[in-house]
Amino acid sequence: MARRSVLTYVILFHRGRCDHLCVCVCVYIYIYIYIYIYIYIYIYIYIYSKMIWRNLL
Repeated sequence: MARRSVLTYVILFHRGRCDHLCVCVCVYIYIYIYIYIYIYIYIYIYIYSKMIWRNLL
């Protein structure tokens, strides 16, 4: 399903009908980037807090 949607976006992009599709694709890309950044920060804070608790105890 994901590959088909990407292919349809590429086909529509080459046909010149990318008014709303480009915006949607860019929004999805930004959302995925923000999700990965938040997951990375959460894991980093979790590991860092574990290290602090080990040093305190």
